[in-house]
Amino acid sequence: MGLGGVHNYAQVTGLRFLLGVMEAGLFPGFVYYLTFWYRNSERSMRVALILASATLAGAFGGAIAFGVGHMNGAHGLSAWRWLFIIEGAPSCASAFLVWFLLPDYPETAHWLSAEEKELAADRLSLEGSKGSASSMSWADAKAVLVDWRLYAHYAHRYGCLIVAASGAFACIPPLLGWLSSNLRSTAGAGLAIALNVSFGAPGQIVGVWIYKSNEAKKGYPTGHWTNAALLLFVAAGCVLLRLYYGWRNSRGFGDGNGKKFAY
Repeated sequence: MGLGGVHNYAQVTGLRFLLGVMEAGLFPGFVYYLTFWYRNSERSMRVALILASATLAGAFGGAIAFGVGHMNGAHGLSAWRWLFIIEGAPSCASAFLVWFLLPDYPETAHWLSAEEKELAADRLSLEGSKGSASSMSWADAKAVLVDWRLYAHYAHRYGCLIVAASGAFACIPPLLGWLSSNLRSTAGAGLAIALNVSFGAPGQIVGVWIYKSNEAKKGYPTGHWTNAALLLFVAAGCVLLRLYYGWRNSRGFGDGNGKKFAY
């Protein structure tokens, strides 16, 4: 919303930087929050709904911009300034509502009865999850950063994000659901999910280099073959990771905390 009041390049750059910093943790935070309320088998659908809501909002963006375009000059403001103000105001207002009304965990939900709170916690405990989380310690962070299994999940996300959008968006819910189901601690889930999301970002940079303008007449063979190779890598990696989890469970190892891996 603050972009509606900028007057120079420095102000735009500063606000865009702050917007990126604040927004970077939004989607990982959504997925992290789901781990407090839903079982492993229920998370992928919720992640898909979150992504779908963003797409649905985009469907109305053009219509809103068209309407706001007719406000050019209203109260001395250009239409583009009104666009930022009008579209930013609901987000700012909802932040206050979420802060005060959205419960952290089932145990703190005032609209649930004592029996319902206990049931919500028991549902998660059956899979070794917890309905609440302690603060993440350095030990939790280290466990996430040195666990090679999680990097296999991240690599799959990276491979899918380089490919066409139709394949990228389809892979996100199941990959994040799979990852969140196989974390050793709830405290480290936020870091692991954030890393998973961030591993897809470099794909946008790589895409610029593999789709070369001088190959346009040839149909961009470098880009397409790179995508094909990455898709093959992702498919093979998913199969190998699934076999590894199955092997660990069959040997009774699980994740080392008495919890079986989900696959």
